[in-house]
Formats: sequence, structure tokens, C-alpha cells
Amino acid sequence: MQKLTSLRAALLDSGLDLDTKNLTVMAKGGKVTSHYQRPNERGNNKFKMHYDAQVFVMNFVGEVSALAHIINQWLDDNQPNHAPDIIHYELDILDHDTVDVLFTIKGITETITASETTDGTLIGSCKDPLTDPIYRKEGIVELNGDIKQ
Repeated sequence: MQKLTSLRAALLDSGLDLDTKNLTVMAKGGKVTSHYQRPNERGNNKFKMHYDAQVFVMNFVGEVSALAHIINQWLDDNQPNHAPDIIHYELDILDHDTVDVLFTIKGITETITASETTDGTLIGSCKDPLTDPIYRKEGIVELNGDIKQ
């Protein structure tokens, strides 16, 4: 699950001085959609993994809004076209300076493809498109104004 791995890396590289022992990143409520592009075509080796990502930070000293900012930046880069309200959190105040916080990011998806090679099966993640195209009668108009037919 490359998105979870990159989320964890973004948090650890954020400069917030997070301790790896106090950071847990996990998937909850996952499901797999098989052959999602062409459901009637056998042999289509693409599928999607859907889940809610959870980030649990224990004994955090600092502004929780800084964690939310890092997660929001990661979300913009890794889950394009997400709904604006998919980050939820729960907070336990331990003392005046320290909290345990659980962030839940709803509706994460990863597109996976499997390719047969001479050495076995190669499993890989597909990058999500960065923007939604704008649909018009003439075709698909991308945000840069080019028309695709």
C-alpha cells in the first residue's frame, strides 16, 4: 500500500519531530474492486483498493493543526479530487502540552495492476490523475484548455 507508506514518510519528514514508536499508520474498512475498468472482460488485471487511512500519534507535543496541515498537503498530492471534508480526528488531551490524536482520512483509493513476466507476477500501483477533466459536448477539455476527442 504505497499511499500509506508515503503518508507515514511525509509525517516523519515533516520536521514535527515525531517518534516512530508513537506513530501508527493503518488502513481500516478496506475492500477490493476487481476488474473495475472493464467488468465484463476476463483477464483485466487491474483492481482498486478502497480504505480509510488512519494516523494515530501518541504523546504528541505541539499544534495538532500542524499535523492536520501535513496530512492535508499529503492528501492534495496523493488523492487528487478528494472531497474537502474527508479528514476527521479524535483527540485525547493527556496534559497541558501532550495529546493522543487519531486522524481518519475517508475514501482513499489505490489502483493496482498485475503484469505477468517471465519471473512471475509484477504488482504495481498506478498514479492517480492530478486533475479532473472538464466534460463538454465537443469532447473532454483539460484545465489547460486543450480539447481531446
